Amino acid sequence: MASLAVVCANITNELRTLDGLSEARGTAIEKAPGFPLLTVYPRVGFWRPGSAAGGRSSTDNPMRWGTHTINIVVHVARRDLPWDIAAAMPFADSVPNRLMYGYHRDKFGNSITALSDPNNRGGTAPLTYEFGPSAVGAQDTVAWTFALDVTVEEEIT
Repeated sequence: MASLAVVCANITNELRTLDGLSEARGTAIEKAPGFPLLTVYPRVGFWRPGSAAGGRSSTDNPMRWGTHTINIVVHVARRDLPWDIAAAMPFADSVPNRLMYGYHRDKFGNSITALSDPNNRGGTAPLTYEFGPSAVGAQDTVAWTFALDVTVEEEIT
């Protein structure tokens, strides 16, 4: 059981040591300290009751389930497009590989319950991406934007 902030922090920690990164941040930022820059932050999600009866026993607090899309964005400074794209390409494999490894190893420190929405298995892929122009503050970038769908369970206190 973990909060959305803990999930984002654990995903950031999993990706922090990727080869070639200058910096990894657990939030979107206005000014990059260096490139390539990785940022992790929630994009969209929803909450639902964890059980119709509330808690798991009469003495437990009620539970809630949250299904969230977490953005993982790798920015490469836009200076020379062919070079920039070449510099960004290794992240096409290294980010998904590390995400899948972190999930299969220990579900990002046991902070998530499942990839995707367990009530809609197979409805969507748990990891999607876009590649193209972006920016960090005033700096134009080319960026991989990975969208990781996760479900968490939390006790309501």
